[in-house]
Amino acid sequence: MFIHVDAESNKRALKQYLTAFIFLIILFCPFAIYLVSCTPKSEIEQHLATPPSLYESETNSLINSNQQWQIPAVQISDDNFSFDESNPALEQMTAGAFWSSPAISLQNQTDQLYVYIDFAGQQQTRKDLEIAVLPICILDNNESPCMKAGLHAEGQIFHISTKEKTEYHTLNTNKSWIFYGHHFQENYIIPPNATLKFIVKGNIPEHLSIQWLRLTFSTNPIVEQQQSFMLNEQGSVKFKYLLALLPLFIFALIHVYQGFESLRNLTIGGLAALLFAINTIIWDIQYMVIGCLILCFASVCYCFENRYYRLLYLSGYLIIAGYAQQYYDGFNKAFFTQTGLILIIGLSMYFLESNEA
Repeated sequence: MFIHVDAESNKRALKQYLTAFIFLIILFCPFAIYLVSCTPKSEIEQHLATPPSLYESETNSLINSNQQWQIPAVQISDDNFSFDESNPALEQMTAGAFWSSPAISLQNQTDQLYVYIDFAGQQQTRKDLEIAVLPICILDNNESPCMKAGLHAEGQIFHISTKEKTEYHTLNTNKSWIFYGHHFQENYIIPPNATLKFIVKGNIPEHLSIQWLRLTFSTNPIVEQQQSFMLNEQGSVKFKYLLALLPLFIFALIHVYQGFESLRNLTIGGLAALLFAINTIIWDIQYMVIGCLILCFASVCYCFENRYYRLLYLSGYLIIAGYAQQYYDGFNKAFFTQTGLILIIGLSMYFLESNEA
């Protein structure tokens, strides 16, 4: 049965709207000030100051510090160095200036070695930085270059250049930039219980300075983010198919409640359900697909003034907010951009829901 509207109820509803509006202004002023007036550091600026964490893909664990080396740029700079695959790799790498790591024993069950290079710095030139890495396998006090894995692998030297896989942030247009190079990874074949060391050298152009240069190695592929189920994109399609249950859910609620009691709740809930259904379809990352799916069903409950919508909506929001904080590495602009509208819609639904019997 539809509610009856009179002057007194209109006056009371107007006061509720005004109270909710003032509350929302007070609540979101800090967020607005942060997003508009503050300028958070870009991802490249953050990485320039501090190297990001790296993880092993198989174990999903943080890579130990004893599997990483910070390489002094001054020790690897060799202006006369050029890559020539026709010459022996070890001879090329040990001629002129180079950096050599201490020998380290590696317990290896897979015969695989993954070498990962990342770096950051600043430049006032358009010339490219070039780095070469050569893993050395030591057997019976004999040193020999490790062999690359793969049928089509060529050579033994791992070549890195800012021509690719490097992000830039402009400091002064056409004059100076900061850069962050990452995702440089090569796979080698090594014997079990091998003793390893690494040789690194590079061609660093004038007016280019390296803030930090890091070498990381592991027996498993190296990734920049932990591969949490909720933070990856594989298998998200199966959750999208659950939207097919939405019409059945709506018909079940219509059968229980015998219609809608509030046109306002129906309008707000219907629009919110449509919005979250669209987001469930267009997103691929797990936590957004699952979170928006829950929010969609919560919005349908809101249409029928089912109070369980609060629990569902809160659950969906907390899933999205919790994993967005991990995905974006903190409470930054990207986090508030992704979760802000969801929070506003949820609070609006709560304060605007019908209080009529």
